[in-house]
Amino acid sequence: MFWWTMKKYLSYIKIFLLSFVSMMLIMLPNIIENNGVYIFADDYFAQQIPFYIHASDIINHYGIGWDWYTDLGNDFITSYSFYLSGSIFFWMISWITGKAIIYVMPVMLAAKTAIGACGAFAYIKRYVKSEQAAFIGAFLYAFSGFQLTVMVYNHFHDVTALFPFLLLSFDLLVVENKKGMFSLMAGITAITNYYFFVGIVIWIILYYIIKCIKRDFVFSIKSFISILTESVIGTGLSAIILLPTFLLLSGAERVNDTLSGIYLLSYEDYTIIPKLIQSIFIMPDPLSGAVLFRSPDGLNTWTIVSLYLPLFSIVAVVVYVKNNSKDWISTILKVCFVIMLIPALNSAFSLFNTHYYARWFFMPVLIMCLSTAKAIDNNYDLEFGIKAEAIGVCVLSVVACLPDKAYVESGDLSVSAQTDKSVKFFSMSPVPEVFWQYIAFALISLLFVWIYNHEKNKDRKILKKISAVMVVFVIITYSVHINNAVFQLTVDGNELYNASVGFSPEIDDQSAFRTFHTNNNDCNFSMIWGYMNAGCYHSVEANESDEFYYQVQGNKRLWHSDYYSKDYPVLGLLSVKYVFNAATDDDLNVEFVQFRLNGWSLYDKQGMYYIYKNDHFVPFGFMYDYCISDNELERYLNENVDEESKYQYKKLAMMRALVLDQSDAEKYKDYIESIPENMLDGLDENTYFSDCDDRKAESCYSFEYDSKGYRAKINTERKGLVYFSVPCSDGWTATVNGKDVEIIKVHYGLSAVAVEEGNNNIEFVYKTPGLKEGEFISGMSLLIFVIYTLFSCIKVINRHEKSVVN
Repeated sequence: MFWWTMKKYLSYIKIFLLSFVSMMLIMLPNIIENNGVYIFADDYFAQQIPFYIHASDIINHYGIGWDWYTDLGNDFITSYSFYLSGSIFFWMISWITGKAIIYVMPVMLAAKTAIGACGAFAYIKRYVKSEQAAFIGAFLYAFSGFQLTVMVYNHFHDVTALFPFLLLSFDLLVVENKKGMFSLMAGITAITNYYFFVGIVIWIILYYIIKCIKRDFVFSIKSFISILTESVIGTGLSAIILLPTFLLLSGAERVNDTLSGIYLLSYEDYTIIPKLIQSIFIMPDPLSGAVLFRSPDGLNTWTIVSLYLPLFSIVAVVVYVKNNSKDWISTILKVCFVIMLIPALNSAFSLFNTHYYARWFFMPVLIMCLSTAKAIDNNYDLEFGIKAEAIGVCVLSVVACLPDKAYVESGDLSVSAQTDKSVKFFSMSPVPEVFWQYIAFALISLLFVWIYNHEKNKDRKILKKISAVMVVFVIITYSVHINNAVFQLTVDGNELYNASVGFSPEIDDQSAFRTFHTNNNDCNFSMIWGYMNAGCYHSVEANESDEFYYQVQGNKRLWHSDYYSKDYPVLGLLSVKYVFNAATDDDLNVEFVQFRLNGWSLYDKQGMYYIYKNDHFVPFGFMYDYCISDNELERYLNENVDEESKYQYKKLAMMRALVLDQSDAEKYKDYIESIPENMLDGLDENTYFSDCDDRKAESCYSFEYDSKGYRAKINTERKGLVYFSVPCSDGWTATVNGKDVEIIKVHYGLSAVAVEEGNNNIEFVYKTPGLKEGEFISGMSLLIFVIYTLFSCIKVINRHEKSVVN
């Protein structure tokens, strides 16, 4: 019995191990070179590594609740639900604490790749006769251009690993009436990543409609009810994370930032469609930059645009579509391509966001892999596809040779813009050495596919041989891609290691404070070191933090909280005490960006950082003498300050007067008086230092914090408002001396409470909004799921017993 079971699953074991080993071999040179740590480009090191270290510390040491170490503070569950807080893959290794977890991350990445390959194999195997053809399709999915591109994001692989299982379970529900698995997979996928789940829901609807139209699915009311029932159960299972996240995002400005007008029909970035076409024929751009079509504003440089399949590329896909133009596979691929070309349709997978995203491409990629497997399984002549791929590669090569306006140095050094435009041939590609390398890989793959096509009727082992070639080709091309990305970003692995996980600053200071990094690329490293930090590279944070940032900077926060030397008043408002300024890792120790601000002194030089200390540091929790309404402040700035200096002056004013909305200014007029307008005149660096010292004179003498909230003590000779630079998010409640008090929204999103004369014990308690309700919904859904599944199993057993008796 054991050996029969092993034989049954031997194919899955083989593809798992082969995919796992292949991915480990791809990463191995990088791991060996970088002290045993996999150091890929940009986001992987700037986000993924700090997030994993920080999240494991939160779970094992700090506790889930309010996270003090992500920007100005965030709810941990909701701010990381896009990244890892619901990921089963993260939770598998979350017990590993501290920096040790980063040594396991590449192993988990390889495991996710292998799991995705197994899921794709199980899905494709339903539609083909040959297991070898299914293996080829599954391996192509696991190592597709999309998967190659998202290696920098890591958490995207969580969803791509689950998606084939979700689609398989949907097929089993509709075709074979096998119940339970779809609701379970829907729940796991939803809880893993809400963003991708939205796109997957749209895909499932599209998939179902097309398969019903093409009669691959037989529509029935009973089947449709089963789909709805399991969809509701699956969504309910994920409510513990989905509901709190929904409550956060429903108030986010970025969600309301949607496409409109002509941009619903035409991409503002004219390179998107050429990039899309390019991605079909050759390896994807390294995320560090384009190999041919450069995005004019640079925003879409880091966009995942890839439909590339290793070795086979588009060859077998176009052959299959040509031979089966009206079946569901061809139809869904055609529909998807149309969706990709129209912004309004494409953006539906990201809730019509104005930013271009192609993160849903892994879904049609799986169908492309299926069509490739079916073309191989049906032994189609691939000549037409070979010609199509050859034409595509030739066209891209010709485009690269076209003339373009290239920048050349000007001889006149007195001119500030020391460049002129000159038309040059062969300048379309900004990195010709990479582009022609990818063209060479495309030609090599064409050669192997051509050989396979001419030998497939002569050699019975040709499928195994081409499979072996495919695996080797993937390992080589993936390794080259990683090297290109690292090279283009001039990433020095040892330098990154020494600046982050290999470094731990020693600051002899037991007070509560925030830090700040002058370099945005290392702003998340404070998470690794266990320090609160005023800046962060993070996609999801408290809406109140976004509002504060917009009001003090004049532009929306997208991914970074970007502050610069001129923004020094913000550092006082946010209780920043130490600044890390990165330097070169050599004997010169030259600072990358010179930090020369009055009011700051050099604390120490440690590792690759100069550490500066704020001489006018204001602790957490301080009082103001005056307030001003937000409307009055805006009026004053518009009438008295030029537009260029408006936001700089605004920050200085915010250290002098507490900003409230008009109703609160009136409500608390007995606690704090409005500032005379003449006291806002002539604010500068010196008045800022004086204001900092005044605020410090009336600050909390005790401030303690943890995942449940914070506690502060202040002794004051008058009643007033105590300000805390903590987002005034839903979920906070406050007491002063044991009595419930209102939390006042001040400074465009931060917090304050009213206190009376004398000693005041202030306590803020945080509970994740919607978590309790989400837990209840998930618990009830789990109960319903168990009953539903047991009932379905009993029906199947009874049906089987009746058939045996008959």
